[in-house]
Amino acid sequence: YKGYQTYLRENQLIDFDDLLIYPLELFTDNKDVRELYQNKFDHVLVDEFQDTDVIQYKILRVLGQKHKNLFVVGDPDQSIYGFRGANYDNSKHFIKDFNAQEVVLDKNYRSTNLILNAANKLIANNFNRPSEKNLESDLGQGMPIIFNKEQSDYQETFYVINQINQLIRNN
Repeated sequence: YKGYQTYLRENQLIDFDDLLIYPLELFTDNKDVRELYQNKFDHVLVDEFQDTDVIQYKILRVLGQKHKNLFVVGDPDQSIYGFRGANYDNSKHFIKDFNAQEVVLDKNYRSTNLILNAANKLIANNFNRPSEKNLESDLGQGMPIIFNKEQSDYQETFYVINQINQLIRNN
């Protein structure tokens, strides 16, 4: 790791983590730069907030300190990037740090009620959920859910491809 970091410095390179760490260090250590960017952005909007990590949240907190005009959109029940550092608790920190109001959007415009009812049953088992929700749709009941278990990711891929091809042929 030390050799890798030395190589990056000697060749004036940065990696993905540096794209987050260096701006946070700059905002933390340099008041003029911090204030420049706090003044530059009157409003900060963040989508897919459930996928933010600790460093990204710290950057957001610095940028939003002055105007406190932050708007984040995210669904903690869709947080699937914990393996790469996404922090489920950022939603709770945001509400506390900015005295934010949480708005739960229960209406779904893409899925049918059979799918949403199954999702609601799964979501109800999530731990430490910040709020309750019951997803609904105006798109009707929809087609029955098909459950299929394959022995490998390759077999699963071929199953999905075959299902898509069958749907195309039937329509």
